[in-house]
Amino acid sequence: MAKNKLEDVVDKNTKILFCGMAPGKKSCEMGHYYANTGNRFWRILYEANLIEVLIKPSRELNNLNYNKLKRVNIGLTDLVKDQCGMDAKIKFTEKDRERLKELISNSKKLKILIFNGKKPASKFLKIQSKELDFGHQKEISEDLGVDIYIMPSTSGVNTGFKTKDLAKLLKSYINNKIYA
Repeated sequence: MAKNKLEDVVDKNTKILFCGMAPGKKSCEMGHYYANTGNRFWRILYEANLIEVLIKPSRELNNLNYNKLKRVNIGLTDLVKDQCGMDAKIKFTEKDRERLKELISNSKKLKILIFNGKKPASKFLKIQSKELDFGHQKEISEDLGVDIYIMPSTSGVNTGFKTKDLAKLLKSYINNKIYA
């Protein structure tokens, strides 16, 4: 299994934090989040009007693009930081949960945590995936002091949701909370 070398894209102004389970193989090879061309993450951010220019998942992903995300107060992380590959093969530990909790508590301006798929949410929240619904996790949000949402995975393997529908869903999660 490849080693994850992706650092969190977070700074003191991060208001929205996207959290996946772990980077895929392609992301680890290229050293960038959501680098597989089949992953719709960047297009969804663009169609939800969170970024002004569509970032292409390729080698062009670099610190300049991550700085563009930071300028609009968006951050990126993964629940498991020391592995790469398919979610089903990722080994989750309690230290992964504690690391994310610490990241949340250290991000003073953070308002929204969005899990990219049910798997990372399930592991972090200690709730079976089948018991989770997409959308706002109100009761749990109060415990952590940030609004927690679960969105359907942006992976190209997830064919149950169209890109435009995921963008619309994402937009509804954010509403105007980022600017409050």
